Amino acid sequence: MIAGGGDKGSTIIGRTLTLDTSNLANSWVVSDSMAPRNHHNLVLLPNGSVLAVGGNNVFNNASAGPVKRPQIWTPNASGGGGVWTDTTGSNRLAEQSTRRGAHSTAILLPD
Repeated sequence: MIAGGGDKGSTIIGRTLTLDTSNLANSWVVSDSMAPRNHHNLVLLPNGSVLAVGGNNVFNNASAGPVKRPQIWTPNASGGGGVWTDTTGSNRLAEQSTRRGAHSTAILLPD
């Protein structure tokens, strides 16, 4: 999975690509887009979903444009193409109180 980042210029993107490695002839497939962010962390959850935390939406400046809201990618949604959901409503997760751009680790801890 590749999620978010920047293009070859100065634009932050939210594009998501997935790869089914069960067949080495497979190509990367475009999935649903996340909120544009780079310098973020992705955490694989026990149910196969992916949690995106932190990052920023400003090119080449880890202290500007913080993205504090987490998102969850569900791989089997939308006919298996995967969907990013904002963590609002019944899926509400706390927004980060502090900017977390360019951090290198996010870990899922047991309750």
